[in-house]
Amino acid sequence: MKNKIQGLFTILVIAVMIMSLIHIDEVKARVVQAIENCLIGIVPSLFLNSVLSSVLIKCSGAIKPRNISRGSYGTFLAFILGNICGYPIGAKIISDLVKENAITQDQTEIAICFFICLRTSIYSWNSKYICIM
Repeated sequence: MKNKIQGLFTILVIAVMIMSLIHIDEVKARVVQAIENCLIGIVPSLFLNSVLSSVLIKCSGAIKPRNISRGSYGTFLAFILGNICGYPIGAKIISDLVKENAITQDQTEIAICFFICLRTSIYSWNSKYICIM
């Protein structure tokens, strides 16, 4: 059974490669369009959000809400900014907090689990926490 699936997958990959070679002009146009979209839209917005979130995390010592149950202010801020600016920014903030030893491994796993569960379902093999929507 496994060999049949691998064989079908191999045939599918070869068929896609042949179709790509037949329609090479369309493939080139779409690749150029995708690169332009990344360079014009995605990269500048992620860079700006990344810089602003880093500044906000560095200045977060002066601003602390009164009651955040189960977690640090950094994870709360990462959660909020991750929802506003997107998953990569939230993950970057969590990564920065881990590098600064501001949060524990359990807090990290829970925070990343919540960021991902808002968009997809995942099972983390190296974690004792399971996120399933």
